[in-house]
Amino acid sequence: MNLRLALLLSSLYISQGLPSGFFAHALPTLLREHGVSLTLIGLAKLLALPWFFKFLWAPMVDRIGAGKHSHYRRWILLMQSAGLLALAMLSLLRPENWFSANLPWFLLAALLINTCLATQDIATDALAVKILPVQQRGLGNSIQVAGYKLGMLAGGNGLLILMASIGLQDGFRWLAAGLLLLMIPVLLFHEPVAQKPASDKAPPPQEHPLHEHPLHEHPSHEQRVTLWQEWRPLLALPGMRLWLPVLLTYKIADSMASGMIRPLLVDAGFTLERIGTTGMIASIAGMLAAFAGGLFERWLGGWRALFWFGVLQAAGLAAWSLVSLGWHSEQAVLGIAIFEQMADAMSTVALFAGMMGFCRAGHQGSDYTVQMSLFMVASGTLGLAGGALAEWLGVPLFFLAMGGLALLCLGWVARAMRISGTPAINKPY
Repeated sequence: MNLRLALLLSSLYISQGLPSGFFAHALPTLLREHGVSLTLIGLAKLLALPWFFKFLWAPMVDRIGAGKHSHYRRWILLMQSAGLLALAMLSLLRPENWFSANLPWFLLAALLINTCLATQDIATDALAVKILPVQQRGLGNSIQVAGYKLGMLAGGNGLLILMASIGLQDGFRWLAAGLLLLMIPVLLFHEPVAQKPASDKAPPPQEHPLHEHPLHEHPSHEQRVTLWQEWRPLLALPGMRLWLPVLLTYKIADSMASGMIRPLLVDAGFTLERIGTTGMIASIAGMLAAFAGGLFERWLGGWRALFWFGVLQAAGLAAWSLVSLGWHSEQAVLGIAIFEQMADAMSTVALFAGMMGFCRAGHQGSDYTVQMSLFMVASGTLGLAGGALAEWLGVPLFFLAMGGLALLCLGWVARAMRISGTPAINKPY
């Protein structure tokens, strides 16, 4: 992979992670400091609803502008610009009134930002699938995960540290400046032109039986299609029946547990600065592990990487129960945080690399996005219950239960690996 392409992918995923870091890491910490219950903190995940439902407009991103110069690049620049405006609007609100007088405006800005990020993600993932050769997709997903984690590091833990000295509003202005800077590699990129994703004549069955998917009644006249017609060929791909259960269950435990980690540290008496510093160091370790995950994924094969990285993920989640049992020393918490973030990064790389293997040529944006949406709806919906479950079980038992649930879900991976008889997950179509 050349340096220019690596820089482009890094800038794209860092820009998505910047605002996401605030909503995923900084916001739960601030809510807990304001005395908000764990149940309501768990429900704050509803702000990410655009990520759950982005599959509804993913085909539109693939179609509008298809075959024209800079198809996905135009979408990315448009969404980044709109996200900048929404972030600027949020920076004008006084933080102390976010959860009172300014609550409607805060929610509106948050939904706008997440909608822009989700739509940018459709175009970014489609562009990555389009321009990355198969042999470079493990490394490409390492860059994706590492870049996203770097963005979340700056927008989450970095913001917690920064706000202690300059205030949250100025912190948002710095985030906006960072997003503006990250647009430069996109502006300098020249996207290769591709054909429109479909035509009036389906390929002969003997040549491409899985690609029969007419979207046009005539070459110059587009036909409206239902979402089911759009995705039925994707669901018919070989191996999809094995892949779907993995996609729906692999990150459920992580989603339920992740939103409770920072409230756990607040309850343990950690300051915002200490939480931010710990998270920053752990995130850096996670970024390095993402690159290692890409290399190991290629060496182990997709199914084996998913399984063994999933075992590490389960151990990392269960380890947080030790903090709630009194392991409050800086070394213990930092060690647990680093291990959990490394396991999360490696397992995420393996999962996303597997998703790329089920993308059809010309439908990269919608195929990858529908998989991502299924994954997010399954894990995100149950993630909403994480706070209520933590209050019901108690924090120590909750994290142990999440580790056990993560191991239980690996049964689907083991079954798929046994049935498929190969370490590889699939190949792009």
